[in-house]
Amino acid sequence: MIFRQNSWRLYLGLGFGLVFIFIGINGLFTKLDIPVTMYGIFGLGWTAYAIYSYKNGYFKIINNQLIIPSFPKSRKVNLGELSEIKYTAGDYVFKDSKNEIRIVKELINKKDLAKFEQIFNELKDKHS
Repeated sequence: MIFRQNSWRLYLGLGFGLVFIFIGINGLFTKLDIPVTMYGIFGLGWTAYAIYSYKNGYFKIINNQLIIPSFPKSRKVNLGELSEIKYTAGDYVFKDSKNEIRIVKELINKKDLAKFEQIFNELKDKHS
């Protein structure tokens, strides 16, 4: 199950990317004193980040593992081997013997939040 980020983060990243790409392309056709083609490279990076975030979501729960996709290596916590699970200061905290993952409640898409809170409460009851 994939849990998505808030849409505004994706739109913001895509917006930055498109603006920087526009500045970079504009710089290729005009003679400016600043290296505006670098803005185009930043724009491609922001756009790639937005597409990657949309495709992979904020985090996933697959095969009894909580996975936060990140580049170059995803962070994982095995839900069957949790040593600590708690909610503090707007963050959901999952710890196993090797890793700790914090999920910020405000960044979870509102449509997915109810499903996640149900899963979190079940895990918390099971762990207690």
